[in-house]
Amino acid sequence: MLGSKFQAWTLWQEGRASELIDTLMGTTYSKDEVCRCIQVGLLCVQELPGDRPAMPLVLRMLCGDVELPAPKRAAFFVGRAPADDKDTESGNHLTYTELEGR
Repeated sequence: MLGSKFQAWTLWQEGRASELIDTLMGTTYSKDEVCRCIQVGLLCVQELPGDRPAMPLVLRMLCGDVELPAPKRAAFFVGRAPADDKDTESGNHLTYTELEGR
């Protein structure tokens, strides 16, 4: 399953996003709805944070109220990046705060 997550962008680009659908779901889903969810997911992980939709817009996208734009390259794309993309790299940072009672 983890491999599928890394392949989502490639499969989307190749028009094969439906291959991400778990076969154990049988026919209990709408293929269009699942592909919409995949597309929204890819919009949320676009390489440039400014290209990512805000959460209120994500909700409207999932409800089908908004026409979805084509997603741009994903930030977590596993593959070869063009050589001139070195200026677009960013680091992922995490701050953890643990609160203690008195």
